[in-house]
Amino acid sequence: MNEEQYARRYPADEPAVYAFQLSAEPFIVIDARDSTAGVARYINEPSKGMRANARFELHPDFPKVKRAVCIALRDILVGEEILARYNATKGYYAEGKM
Repeated sequence: MNEEQYARRYPADEPAVYAFQLSAEPFIVIDARDSTAGVARYINEPSKGMRANARFELHPDFPKVKRAVCIALRDILVGEEILARYNATKGYYAEGKM
């Protein structure tokens, strides 16, 4: 979703639990709040001191194909949690607004 759609869905005082920002310019957020499809909604951001074992990238045909892909950074063991930084760049998420 774009910034206007995000602002309508998530008022400033409501946390965006299932949303993460892919880019700041243009502003793009993936939101899985109403979705039960796809395991990507269960990918968490690593806590302090933990390392990501995956990363998000925009689809190669973006913006025509408005999707992100999750790429493993190493072999992930059965039962291991998948961890990826939602937004590794400075911007909206880094400022604590999401």
